Amino acid sequence: MEEIQKIKNILGLLVKIDWAEQEDAKSLLLLTERVNTLIMESENKPKYQLNVLDLVNISEPLTSQLLKLLFKYRLKNRYVICEAFLKHFLEPFGYDAELFACPKITAETEHIDVGIQEKGKYAVIIENKLKGAVFQRNQLARYIQKMRNEGYNDDQIFIIILPGYIDRNIFDHINMSVWRLPFDWEVPNQERTCAFSDAVSCMCDFDKSCQMCDKCVKNLRDKFKSHTLVLDIEMVDWLENDCLSLIPNDEIVFRTAIIQFIDFLKGRYNKRLNNKLIMELEQFLREQLLSDKQTALEQWDFLNAKKKEVKNLIAGLDSLQISVGKDMVDEWRTRLAVKWAKYLKNEEHKSFGICMNGVWCGCWYDPNDKECPSPYWGFQCDNPTEEQKAMVERIIEKVGIRKVTRNPENGWIAWYQTFHGDEKCEAFYEAAKELGYIK
Repeated sequence: MEEIQKIKNILGLLVKIDWAEQEDAKSLLLLTERVNTLIMESENKPKYQLNVLDLVNISEPLTSQLLKLLFKYRLKNRYVICEAFLKHFLEPFGYDAELFACPKITAETEHIDVGIQEKGKYAVIIENKLKGAVFQRNQLARYIQKMRNEGYNDDQIFIIILPGYIDRNIFDHINMSVWRLPFDWEVPNQERTCAFSDAVSCMCDFDKSCQMCDKCVKNLRDKFKSHTLVLDIEMVDWLENDCLSLIPNDEIVFRTAIIQFIDFLKGRYNKRLNNKLIMELEQFLREQLLSDKQTALEQWDFLNAKKKEVKNLIAGLDSLQISVGKDMVDEWRTRLAVKWAKYLKNEEHKSFGICMNGVWCGCWYDPNDKECPSPYWGFQCDNPTEEQKAMVERIIEKVGIRKVTRNPENGWIAWYQTFHGDEKCEAFYEAAKELGYIK
């Protein structure tokens, strides 16, 4: 009987702990609602938010084009923005600003997001990860070798990384293989000898080796560490404080584009709140959470505990949202199942679609996809032909879709995020029937 009572006591304690955790979660949710109310009612609240780049969900290639156009701006026949950018950020890393004259500025050329070069002088590689794309297999090593092949020595090559989030240690988090150059680096990505089963890793990322490891150049990470710069909020500060001052006030459209880009970056880095509002929030939270009777150390420990609770709450909300995302795709499939029954294929909680002349049309949801962590419609086909691409374009045009991302080299002829996947797919289906692609 004594053992049974102990078990009952333990179970009772677990119930109390679970209840307390639920109450903590509820209190945190109530606190977030009060914080949101404070923000909305504050005289320091953010200005009315209308960012065109957010609205159209600008893709990474387009942000690269935007950067190229920014750097190509000329005033009195000088690339004043590009010159100031390189001097400000790269001079401390060994770049000689006196060499700057008339650079070649490119975007999405030979897979390099943004390039700034002057033959025999310097080569700057800007790797754009603003929308969260992952580093590809041997990516930076391949770019470095391309610059070497064009005649640049290592002291003339600089790498700038624009991440999609703030991480002070992002350099250390990049896969080792990104900096390694295999002997077959010029063959397609997945055909390299050291390719792992996924699309981005090499065997060396998992402490494995292949028969060609001894032919791989392995020292590029250490060699180029002093020539690699990660820019996140520093880029925002430079654009806001230095770049805009270089542009005449009557260049209204151009200045507006830069201001939109600055705000877009602030959104990526969660920096849209102004300092006055942050101080107001700090005072509110101090009054709500801390006591004057606590020592500074006790307050510190209490806030650490609260931050852990917030992290747990966010983790729970993230998990719940993933579950709801899966349910959303299943709901869309169920609504379309009657009409699509003859053709429908699906993977539970993940995707569904029909095949149109070798192209899959449907909806997908992969919460681990950093490029699009929400559900999306798409037309998917590995190595699509020109006829298949043309078919998809005709269907999209007939439906009147304007927001489209195209990555046919990765198997996606067209795709875009959606929260109305059933409606989109129904429209694609009807358009394909009218065009004769479905009998």
